[in-house]
Amino acid sequence: VEIELPFSAVEPRVTRSSLARIDISHVLASFETYFSRMGDQGPRARNIEVAASHLDGVVIEAGQAVSFNEIVGPRTEENGFKHAFEIQKGEMVEGTGGGTCQVASTLHAIAFFGGLDIVQRLPHSRPSGYISAGLDATVVYPIVDLKLRNPFLFPVVVHTTVVGNKIKMELLGADKPVDVSFGRSVISTTPFTRKVVEDPGVTKPKRKQKGIEGMELYRSRVLAFHDGQKKVEGGRDVYPPTMEIWHVPPGFDESTLPPLGMDMPKPEVGI
Repeated sequence: VEIELPFSAVEPRVTRSSLARIDISHVLASFETYFSRMGDQGPRARNIEVAASHLDGVVIEAGQAVSFNEIVGPRTEENGFKHAFEIQKGEMVEGTGGGTCQVASTLHAIAFFGGLDIVQRLPHSRPSGYISAGLDATVVYPIVDLKLRNPFLFPVVVHTTVVGNKIKMELLGADKPVDVSFGRSVISTTPFTRKVVEDPGVTKPKRKQKGIEGMELYRSRVLAFHDGQKKVEGGRDVYPPTMEIWHVPPGFDESTLPPLGMDMPKPEVGI
């Protein structure tokens, strides 16, 4: 039985002739973030490798805008991603593609310091341990995206490497027309609260997640162009407080838990 399948021609975004004319002699920006491969962090590390591989060699033509989600694609097992822990509404939960946000944040950092236009970017629901608050970028396929635009008169290329516990990204091009500085100041903070979950699987109280103060910060970007022009950009990022979560045996008296931010005291060892 012969079945005729429908098809459509897709023009390549980058061709051999277009690559031959690209000048990548200058590093416009470089940024590194670190991650763990230990224990249950192995799948997350693999997801970082997969997402980074999609970005390596991406060419952004002069005036072109690109989407992280379009480049990296869906976070599915079919696309090479594994189940790993990720932040969702302030809590660490298991989902397919955990770790992808670290790649997006690293990309945002080189775009930020390289002088690209940040068309769309959303901070995490809590500060990240691998990058400074104000530089992070969260992505959720297909609804939350990181979009960047090349404002220069020449194409730029993203170069990504993952070695050991480090992901390094560079933004390469024919010139480095701007120097960029990053500033931030905390406007306000919000205390965190506690959530207690009765868990038949525990025999004594256990703090499953540390609380983190929420904060609102003002972040700025100063672009000093080599032709003498200067541009100042600013905006606010809001990180809601991260709830402290305890798992306790059924019927446990919550009033006996230690004060917020503290763990259960360790039993004294007799002499």
